[in-house]
Amino acid sequence: INAMITPSVSITSSASEAVCAGTEIKFTTTDKNGGTSPTYQWKINGHNTGQNNSVFASEQMNSGDVVICVLTSNANCLSQNNVSSNSVSVKVNPLVTPSVSISASPSEKICEHAEVKFNAQVTNSGTGPVFQWKKNGIATGVNSVSYSDFALNNFDEIRCVLTSNAQCLTTKDAESNVISMKVNPVLTP
Repeated sequence: INAMITPSVSITSSASEAVCAGTEIKFTTTDKNGGTSPTYQWKINGHNTGQNNSVFASEQMNSGDVVICVLTSNANCLSQNNVSSNSVSVKVNPLVTPSVSISASPSEKICEHAEVKFNAQVTNSGTGPVFQWKKNGIATGVNSVSYSDFALNNFDEIRCVLTSNAQCLTTKDAESNVISMKVNPVLTP
């Protein structure tokens, strides 16, 4: 006479912290008293998903999704044959795109040797962005959100390239609009 046994199943996730949207998250079971050929039914938010396998992986998870697995045991002398695992809630951060736009003060029309300050307005730049200012396509200035120049010539073009270090980026670099300067010569009356 065999004693009655109770099956059990628990799941773990490969994502212990928040992941970026589109990242594969793998869930793995650890079961006890499953028998020689147990079946696995994975569920996301209560809806059946996945294959009859002890491992389930998906790249289509949303933040707040809750995953469980229902094990059906085929062992002998079961007190019950269907058991549910613990639930695992996932955290998924959306993908973001960095952007940068620049403005000039004073505006694009100045007199020779006037100082112009260019400022960058950024989104999704991260905690340590890198700014590369360009004058006529040549790197200039320092790694800063602003750039000043008092040696501008007529039709000089200023732009800024932002390299973001934010999480979950669709692209790392963003290029700003171009400001083409109108520089009037200093006149002697």
